[in-house]
Amino acid sequence: MIHLKNLFKKMYVFLLLMLISNSFFANVFIDDRILSLIYDEEEPILITKKDLEKPNILGRPHTLESLKLNGLICADARKLKVLIPEDAIERMVEQILKQNNLSLEQFLELLKAEGHTLDTYREALKEMQLINSMLDFRVYSRATVSYEAIVTYYNNHPVIKEEMYQLQTCFVPFEHTMSRNKQKEHITKQLKENALPLTDPFWIKSSDIDPAKSFIKSMKINKPVIQEEQNGFRIYVTVAEQKAMPVPLVERYEEIVKILKEPLEKELLQKYQEELLKNAVIVDF
Repeated sequence: MIHLKNLFKKMYVFLLLMLISNSFFANVFIDDRILSLIYDEEEPILITKKDLEKPNILGRPHTLESLKLNGLICADARKLKVLIPEDAIERMVEQILKQNNLSLEQFLELLKAEGHTLDTYREALKEMQLINSMLDFRVYSRATVSYEAIVTYYNNHPVIKEEMYQLQTCFVPFEHTMSRNKQKEHITKQLKENALPLTDPFWIKSSDIDPAKSFIKSMKINKPVIQEEQNGFRIYVTVAEQKAMPVPLVERYEEIVKILKEPLEKELLQKYQEELLKNAVIVDF
C-alpha cells in the first residue's frame, strides 16, 4: 500500500509538471519562475522566485528551505483540520494599527512599499499563526522537564545573591561658627535625638559601593558613622544587612525551565522538520 501511495504521488507530480509546462499555464508565471513543487493531497504547494525574494511580514529574508518547511507545516495543519478564524486575523490587524498608531490608509501605504496588499498580508498573518500553532502542538508542548531535573540543575548551578546593605544618609554643611570637632559632637547629639532629616532607607549591593566608602561593609546596625567631606559631614546609618546567599529556587524556576527546555525544543523541532521532509514528495527546478 505504501508503494502504491508513493506511486500515485509521483504520478500526481508528473501530471502537475505537464500542466506547468503547458504554454497556457506557463503564462501565469511569465514574470516568475517556479523553484519547487511540493505534493499535497489537497492542493500542490508551489514555491516561486518571487516567494523567495519577498521578505516575510517581519521583514526577514526567506530561504528555499524555510519556504519548503513552512509549506509542509501548513499542509500538516490542513490534515489535522487546524484553522485560524478570520476574526482572529482581523483582531491582529486592528492591534497592529493601534500599537503603531497608524490609520488604515497609512498601513496600506506601508504594505504597498513592501510589495503586499491587505489581502496578502492577512494571508501571511494567517500562515504565520498556523505555523506557530502547529509548532506549539508538535514541538513546544511536548518539551517538558521534570521537577526533579529542575531541582538537580538548581543544586548543580547555584547563583549567589550578593551581600546588600540598607542605608540611610544625611548631609550636614559645615557650620562656620564652631570647630569641626564641636560640630561632630553636635551632630552625634542630634542623631540620638532623631533630629536630623535622614533619607528614606535604600538598598545597595556590595559591588556598587565605592571603594573609598568600603567602611560601609563593616558598619554595625544602627551605629551611625560621620564622615567629613569637602563641604560638610555625611552621615551613614546601616538599617539592615542581607548576607550573601543562594537565590531561592522560586526566583529561578522559570529561568531554569527555559534553560532545560531549549535543547529539548531544538531536538523535537529538528525531528519534526526531518520527518516532514522525509515523507514529502518535492521536485526542485
